Amino acid sequence: MAAVNRPMQQSSGGGQDSKDALLRVNNFVFRLPQNLSLVENRTHVTFRSQTAVTSSGQVLQVKINSGSAFVAPHTSYITFGLSIGMNTAKTWTTPIIGALAAFQSVRLLSRSGTEIYRANDLNLFLSKWLVYTKGADFWEQASSWDGNYPARSAARTNTKDTIYYYSFPLNLLMGVFDAQVLPSHLISGCTLELEIADAYQSFKFSGDPISAQINIGEFQCHCDCLTLSETAELAIDRVSARNGLEVCFPGIHTSTTTSAATYTELNVQKACSRASFLMTAIRDPDFGTPTADSFKSESVVTRAQTRIGSVFLPNQMADFSKPNFATMYNEIQFGKKSKRLSTDANSLIVAQQLQKSQILKYSGTSVNSNRQLSHLIEVSNSGAKNYRYTTFLIFDKVARVSLENCIISE
Repeated sequence: MAAVNRPMQQSSGGGQDSKDALLRVNNFVFRLPQNLSLVENRTHVTFRSQTAVTSSGQVLQVKINSGSAFVAPHTSYITFGLSIGMNTAKTWTTPIIGALAAFQSVRLLSRSGTEIYRANDLNLFLSKWLVYTKGADFWEQASSWDGNYPARSAARTNTKDTIYYYSFPLNLLMGVFDAQVLPSHLISGCTLELEIADAYQSFKFSGDPISAQINIGEFQCHCDCLTLSETAELAIDRVSARNGLEVCFPGIHTSTTTSAATYTELNVQKACSRASFLMTAIRDPDFGTPTADSFKSESVVTRAQTRIGSVFLPNQMADFSKPNFATMYNEIQFGKKSKRLSTDANSLIVAQQLQKSQILKYSGTSVNSNRQLSHLIEVSNSGAKNYRYTTFLIFDKVARVSLENCIISE
């Protein structure tokens, strides 16, 4: 509080209250400083699942009642206990993404029931995306959920019917959870849904368990809740009530195709204003074998290309016959240096950057019925196996949130 000495002004009329008279007699004018801090309070609030135990094929639900507080997903985290019940096999191990493999899909519903965000085959997506985009520091801290790239041999051997506890940051659910902060208008009252994956397609067993089931218990979502100052909150409420508060985040569209042909054209049936990234994982048809790594990619791609309407990227099909070229091609597309081994083909994918400019974030390519997106992939060993192609398209979504409802546009 600053005091400024000014000459006393003559009053044009009487009737001044005692406070004003006191200030005028002492010849002081007090000015309150501007509030430079938007956040007045910070608390950690725990939200629990609606069921005690959720098993394979079931959907786990968590109601996020954050009230008027904003949620910071990068400093929020999830904890849970995981156990696998089986008949014959005695031990099981996690893949490179650890316990994250237990979640098949994620969905976020607004308080009015509108679907804000959905990602299918989330475990497969993370097994490829994290390997290419995260560096050494990330994987050194991934032990909390048994993430063990690149040293898969260091994965812990787990026994059946034993509960193991894990935790991971909330932002690893991707999409809307990868934002810096989630406004209360969007996240308050939302329902988080996680589908539990099949045990055979998630973890590696020492033998055929005949019957295996994932059990998730004690699931808790620990949210870092931020309470804004009254001035900032009123300003945001004013925007939300007038035009709707806009929140931009990346969406993930998943499509799956099986083919035994040498040349396969994967058409992405998705219309959006800005598509930013495309990648395809190719797996063996026996990826669900209990004793095999279900997320392992097949290094059978010989050539690849992307078509957007009548435009081809690159102009000529890229020759993937040499593994070193395939690794360099993908790393350039991602634009980040990861800890991925150049000789490792287990996480190999076919990627394509769709941004018009690497500098401008929102410069993606529009995809619609007149401008269809396709991934053209040629593989070796034609006819030998019916390969499974899983394509992920990353595009921009906008949630326009008012005080009562939420509208999603793509």
